[in-house]
Amino acid sequence: MSNSSWFYSDAQQQQHGPVTFAQIQQLAATGQIENHTLIWNQGMPSWIPAQEVQGVFSPAESPAESPASTSASPLESNPYAPPAQGGPPAEIVDSAYPIPKVKRCSFALYISLFVIGFMLYGLGMSWMSPESRNLSSPGVTPIETVEDLEQYERDLAERASEAQTETYSAKVLGALGLGLLFIMSGSILGLIYLYRAWFILQHGRPRTSPGKAVGFLFIPLFNLYWMFVAYSAWSPDWNRIRRSHQNLAHLPSSSNGLFLAGPILMIASAVPILGFLAAPAYLIIFLMMTHKMCQVVNAMADAQNNSSV
Repeated sequence: MSNSSWFYSDAQQQQHGPVTFAQIQQLAATGQIENHTLIWNQGMPSWIPAQEVQGVFSPAESPAESPASTSASPLESNPYAPPAQGGPPAEIVDSAYPIPKVKRCSFALYISLFVIGFMLYGLGMSWMSPESRNLSSPGVTPIETVEDLEQYERDLAERASEAQTETYSAKVLGALGLGLLFIMSGSILGLIYLYRAWFILQHGRPRTSPGKAVGFLFIPLFNLYWMFVAYSAWSPDWNRIRRSHQNLAHLPSSSNGLFLAGPILMIASAVPILGFLAAPAYLIIFLMMTHKMCQVVNAMADAQNNSSV
């Protein structure tokens, strides 16, 4: 068997091969293949963890001589597609995915907070404009004497004082403050939804935990990298878990490209000139990403409710 063609999957569930068994042993020795890494060759009915094949982590031992030497799986009658058939490697599971108890996400509430917030903020800014305050120039009157000139200057000073007072009036500050409050509430709600999206993946060996997914976004500079983990990595992890468990097959899948485009456009929106084009696209993509996470979380919540009935 050591001369046969072997295949293995990486942390992103991408298959590699064919390689020899000696190369499998070398990859295991360098840490590129771990205990739980899935491997396969043409003599096996399905993918199995590397730790279940003799000789992978101990060169002195020989690999399993036949599929019968490995532990049988309940899914053996319907094995996962081998590389020769073009199917992606999937996790070997012995039972249905445990449906976690999670609260539903309201995307309508999420987007409403932002819409109301931006409307209030825009209203407050419009009240600060000279047009809304009717701060036109003093009426032009003939200036014939020194007294006329002094009166004209006093009028200008009074209007300037009125403008300053009106700019910071309670009406303006109230609109701006409420607008920012709604926008901040929408942002916090989005992080709560991100936490729930990672929470439902915890039984499927995801890339990170819900607390880290949200918490590391507050680390300056590091969060530029972490966005790609918190958002881009969620989609392939969910798709992998969904493919691996038959009781999740009816739940919605996700677009890996969509979740990769979000963080890229976020960074591009901070680039001068390019940001004018990237910022609107980022807002749209980010809303689509949040909507998809809400769909998956809600579907999982419905599945949990149905199973408990």
